[in-house]
Amino acid sequence: MAKRKSNQPQLSADLLIGIGLIIIVLFSFVALAWGCVAYLTRSGLFTVREVVVSDSLGGIDIPELSKLKGHNIFNVRLEKLEARLHGKYPALSNLKAVRRFPDEIVVTAVRREPFARAALNGRVVLVDREGYLLGAAGTTDEPLPLLKGLRTDKIVPGTQLTDQHFALASGIVSVFRGNRTLADIVLRSVDVSDTVRIVCLLGAEAGAAGDGVEVIVDSKSFTSRVSELGLLLSHRQLDLAGVKYIDLRFGAPIIGQKKQGKQ
Repeated sequence: MAKRKSNQPQLSADLLIGIGLIIIVLFSFVALAWGCVAYLTRSGLFTVREVVVSDSLGGIDIPELSKLKGHNIFNVRLEKLEARLHGKYPALSNLKAVRRFPDEIVVTAVRREPFARAALNGRVVLVDREGYLLGAAGTTDEPLPLLKGLRTDKIVPGTQLTDQHFALASGIVSVFRGNRTLADIVLRSVDVSDTVRIVCLLGAEAGAAGDGVEVIVDSKSFTSRVSELGLLLSHRQLDLAGVKYIDLRFGAPIIGQKKQGKQ
């Protein structure tokens, strides 16, 4: 009786040799890569010896950076470092840490400048132009205008005020500062609690005695109205010392004079 031929394919010697060579090559690449990684992460050539901080930080002291010295440059987790510094130093923006081979870490950032003070939940904190909270305001920050009527759920340095009231208040501050006539007059506060009756308090100088002058605008036309105030003061040379309020919400400015004896 004849034997049946097997239907299973037979591996040729050449095919087995080819597979073996491929395995050897792959193993060699893995071993080489592993050796390179081991060399890069253990060699003293790549030990961090210097942490370079950009001049834009204005000499701010960041103790965490000095702790990077002595570590292998590849073992420094730059993303985690950036996140940690962002959380601890809210006054820094656009913070970036990069490797400069073979042995330096370079940290660059832009220092946020206080734009105004903000009254939030019974506290007064500094904010920058974009609404980022920078920390508690001190007595030396009093020349900055105080923004009132803002809303936020929590006060955490580094977080951003995103409500419409801050955008409105900061826009009014920018308009006052951008007007040549009004730039020399101190803007003490901007109260946006009521957007149809926004009260801007002007004073001759920061911390000056007296009630100051209330300038009343609304949220829709404050840009043009503040410009009218600048023209009013420059052309008519209105003496603010005798003025209690100036209401700019209507066609013609309404000027309320202080009572005699209360100037």
